[in-house]
Amino acid sequence: MNLTKKIATLGALAVIGAFTVSNAANVGVINEEAIYTGYNGFGAIQMQIEKLRGEYGPKLQTEFNKLNNFKTDAEKQAYFDKNVRSIQEKYNQEEAKVLAPLDTKVGEAIKAVANEKNIDVIAMNPSSVGAVKEGNQVIDLTQDVVARINK
Repeated sequence: MNLTKKIATLGALAVIGAFTVSNAANVGVINEEAIYTGYNGFGAIQMQIEKLRGEYGPKLQTEFNKLNNFKTDAEKQAYFDKNVRSIQEKYNQEEAKVLAPLDTKVGEAIKAVANEKNIDVIAMNPSSVGAVKEGNQVIDLTQDVVARINK
């Protein structure tokens, strides 16, 4: 899952997290985008992703341009399914391979920091902390996680 999709997904998780957070004693919040961009090796990862986009982008653009030649939605869909989808899937797989080591590192760091700070629930969006019951402790773990992944 690329970073943009991941961030969009986190928005939905924040709503769920906000609901769950209302009964927690210790709530940790993280800004996943800040964690990923705070990783010292993120520039190299971005370069790899840009290289993939450079490789797959023109292929996809050519195929999308061909879609304009079809008159019906059914023809367009059939062409898309036959020619475009496989290119997109291959790109997504390649991008996931590039991001996988960092995804693993971030996940492990979040778990470790949450355990160290005795966090009951983690909300993936700092704006969701408004749903926390009065008196509960809210801790921003973002910088702690960034520090851990950069060790």
